[in-house]
Amino acid sequence: ATHMNKVLLIRSSIFGEDSQSLRLAREFLAQYPHSSVVERVLTPASMPHLTADTYLAMNKPEAELTAEDKARLQMSDTLISELEAADTIVLTAPMYNFSIPSTLKAWIDHVARRGRTFSYSAAGPQGLLRRRGSGRPRKLRELSAQQWRDVVLQPAQVFGFETDFWTTRRVHQVISRQVSAPVSRRAILRRLREERARRGAGAGP
Repeated sequence: ATHMNKVLLIRSSIFGEDSQSLRLAREFLAQYPHSSVVERVLTPASMPHLTADTYLAMNKPEAELTAEDKARLQMSDTLISELEAADTIVLTAPMYNFSIPSTLKAWIDHVARRGRTFSYSAAGPQGLLRRRGSGRPRKLRELSAQQWRDVVLQPAQVFGFETDFWTTRRVHQVISRQVSAPVSRRAILRRLREERARRGAGAGP
């Protein structure tokens, strides 16, 4: 049987506990074992829509964030932390007037952050949140050569750093997020040497 460890349940219906989508979600969860459920209830009061100031703060390098910027990003940081901690995400998404509730769109706007939950590459947008599956973390060796290059061949500013150049520390921070597990700097240095030798030998992907 499928086992889900940590579930994040996103509730967006305007009908609260009387919601049909919530009833379906609870029936779904009842069929599969799980260790915990975090419920995020989206209402106009609990899920504010994105403002211009918050959007601008999302696109600033971390080193340039002011105290006011960090305060504006608190909601986004909290929501993303819930995503990162979850093994399974269950979305209740009713349809009103041919679309999803505006509170669910607001939630998406707060969690879609360049350099935190996604980045741009030559192949287009790439997600930075990795599925944990049964709870086992991904390993550094499972990161393909193309995925590795999608990180280190982009300017570091894409991932929220103040300048464009890469350091071992910066690579370590980004790759650790990519594999959703702690990675030693020694392993990062070893992989960097391997990729450098691969390019020197003219090897393909």
